[in-house]
Amino acid sequence: MNQMQTIALLAVAAAALYNYLPQLQEMIPSATQKSPLLQDLETVTRIRKTYNSEEVSSACQKLLEALLQVRT
Repeated sequence: MNQMQTIALLAVAAAALYNYLPQLQEMIPSATQKSPLLQDLETVTRIRKTYNSEEVSSACQKLLEALLQVRT
């Protein structure tokens, strides 16, 4: 196999990997998936940071306490 064939083969492999990598990643179970509780905590925290209202901040604090079942 000469140098041009090797380069062409690598280009085809790179293009195939670029096109099919997202589908392959979905098929492989991820060990780093976040738990639903962690996702909910992140959502509530993001809402609290986005809206600078006393009512929203108080409601988010109550939601966080309910999610964590902790009193501060």
